[in-house]
Amino acid sequence: MEYHKREICMRVPKINFLKPQNESPRKKLIKSLIKFTGVFIIIFAGIFFLFSFIISYALPGKSETKPGILQRMATLLPSGERKLIGEKDNRINVLLLGMGGIGHDGPYLTDTNILISFNPKEKKAVLLSIPRDLLVPINDYGWRKLNHVNAFAEVEKAGSGGDEARKALSAVLNIPIPYYVRADFAGFKKIIDNLGGILIDVDRGFTDIMYPTDNFKTKTITFPEGWQVMNGDRALEYARSRHGSNGENTDFARSKRQQKVILAIKDKIFSVGTLLSPLRLIEAMQTTKDNISANFEIWEIVRAADLVSGMDKSDILNYVLDDSPNGFLQAENYEGAYVLMPKNGWSEIKNFVKNIFSESAEQKISQRKINEIKIEIQNGTNISGFAAITAGKLEEAGMNIVFYGNAAKKGVVKTLIVNLNDKEKKDILEQAKKITGGEIISKKLLPDGFAPTTSADILVILGENGGF
Repeated sequence: MEYHKREICMRVPKINFLKPQNESPRKKLIKSLIKFTGVFIIIFAGIFFLFSFIISYALPGKSETKPGILQRMATLLPSGERKLIGEKDNRINVLLLGMGGIGHDGPYLTDTNILISFNPKEKKAVLLSIPRDLLVPINDYGWRKLNHVNAFAEVEKAGSGGDEARKALSAVLNIPIPYYVRADFAGFKKIIDNLGGILIDVDRGFTDIMYPTDNFKTKTITFPEGWQVMNGDRALEYARSRHGSNGENTDFARSKRQQKVILAIKDKIFSVGTLLSPLRLIEAMQTTKDNISANFEIWEIVRAADLVSGMDKSDILNYVLDDSPNGFLQAENYEGAYVLMPKNGWSEIKNFVKNIFSESAEQKISQRKINEIKIEIQNGTNISGFAAITAGKLEEAGMNIVFYGNAAKKGVVKTLIVNLNDKEKKDILEQAKKITGGEIISKKLLPDGFAPTTSADILVILGENGGF
């Protein structure tokens, strides 16, 4: 009986006379949700503000002098008129560069070159990996591998490599690339460790028995198939490995792994757990400021973070320029070195990159027609840029220009169009003659001192009489 009374007493509700008691459960639920949402927004806004402010010190802007703290805080305030470069055209391009850094062989050679293009209107993005061995023109150096651009610039002026790399790739792809982010191995590892690691799905397990160590030796690393959490060291090994088994021994396979790591970092940065851990974000930014550089202004970082937040993985496409049967590139020997060059001319690659959001890349590749006749252009005159101009004219006519540059000799009077082999190409030879005003000759009549530098089918040696 006593137990029954106690049970009844325990069931008697405590009444708070300061609150009305006639609210329905639905109204109570709505009020609770409103309160929770309001608190979350306040917390998120505060963290995001703090996160952005710390980034401003971690990533130096375009000005070498730091403004006062009030001025810097003012630049974080949102502005409806402020747009990122390319935002109005729905194409924001950023070049992501990865290099070894001090203490590694070739510290400024960029083994990672990824063009990130973002369409803010449709909330879509493309990651396009560009191989380090791609042959590109570099001011004052002629044609060199893409990974040399940053290194050459650093020799000329410390800290200029990222800017020169974006300019070089912008010129060769014929698209504006206003922004860059450059990180070395140490910065890469620090950011991942301070984020608490990243989650990667290794879709193809492999073993690399020749992975380089910091003391210039090698070791064996193994990655089993499946999901796994990786710290900074482990993620770097996964992204950097070049001699793996099971088909993971190419630069193209490595490029795909690098893209996976980038997306995993993006997911971790924008995960709720990370956003609600401001100390972790602050530490991540502070510890990498000496290893990561970029040309973003503070407000541009804030704007970019706002645009990409909430973007789903399904809206991010991943491509690699490679030398596969359906790829855009082919392997060549240039001045005794292994390089990659356009298989069907630079105009095809430029068109692909320009319209990368218009339709799927797979469809573009499967529908394209391969022009097998390869043309090399050499400038035998003292007219600066003559080979590049001629290459553009021939590309407009649909020709496959695989290389252009200076000839071994100058002072050529008459433009020569040299037929280098027995492939059927009469129409192309005649078209080149019409455009350049040159004379068609056989390989046997090629003047001494002149020779193709690539496996071209036609060699055009520009003379003083050439013109359009």
